[in-house]
Amino acid sequence: MLSAAEGSTDLAKLTPHRVMRELYEQAVAYWRAYAEAVPSYSPTNDPLARVATAASNAISNICSAIVYGSAASRSPLISPSPSPYGAGPVGDPDNPVRYVRKQLSVCPAWISAAQSFDNDTVEWLSTNPNTPATQWSPEQQDLQLRMATLMGKNAGEMQNLGAQSQNPVFDDFASLLAQYRRAYVQSIPTYVAADAYLANTAAELSAVNSHACRAAGAQ
Repeated sequence: MLSAAEGSTDLAKLTPHRVMRELYEQAVAYWRAYAEAVPSYSPTNDPLARVATAASNAISNICSAIVYGSAASRSPLISPSPSPYGAGPVGDPDNPVRYVRKQLSVCPAWISAAQSFDNDTVEWLSTNPNTPATQWSPEQQDLQLRMATLMGKNAGEMQNLGAQSQNPVFDDFASLLAQYRRAYVQSIPTYVAADAYLANTAAELSAVNSHACRAAGAQ
């Protein structure tokens, strides 16, 4: 895990995009925090590793959405994200600091909203993401339309919680989550397998903030 952290540090230095840099930096910060906790490990340390894992997975899915074309084809279909709460301070990329060191006021609401979304999408998650829209049954089409409404509502809710957090990095991850979730919604009428990366990115970004809250003591 420390070797992964060091590799991410090098990538963060080369990344001009602020939020991608923040993802790399937080993967590093939380991997290191988990490694430091190992000698006196307890289950309460698990969220540290889960933040790092989710951040790494988000990066991977963002890159896949770019490589396989879904980001380019769907991004023109969504409105630009509102201005962020404020750019986080540029720190030392060699020694990034965890972005949630104490519980934020929005943490309980964020965790609750994320859990509700997971519960409400169980049926959708059981579908085959490799099946394009042209091959959906009427039942699958109906399910996707219901998910479009749910996802659009959740995107707005998570973006609002991010803005209320008054934490620049938490807000950035919330806004990016919302944009990827909205992009997936826009993909539904002409969905292809590559669009799954959009939904996966949103899910991983949601997990980043949820586990960061838990690592800071939220339930």
